[in-house]
Amino acid sequence: MRGWRKSTRSETPNGCVEVANSSLAIGVRDSKLRDASPVLLFSHDNWRAALGEIKAGRFGLGEPTRRPVWHDPVRAG
Repeated sequence: MRGWRKSTRSETPNGCVEVANSSLAIGVRDSKLRDASPVLLFSHDNWRAALGEIKAGRFGLGEPTRRPVWHDPVRAG
């Protein structure tokens, strides 16, 4: 995959995940490992569902977010 992007809300240079978009899937990898990282692949529908769950605070990550944590590559293009 190409076009890896990291969340602008990442607190450290390598303490986040990166997301890439292709016409077939959304890839997620560890920013510390970059090209050596395993890549999790999501369908576009499953990625949107996962973002909804994250934004709703359903993974024990604190309060629900008011702004997206991730740049949604499906909408970003």
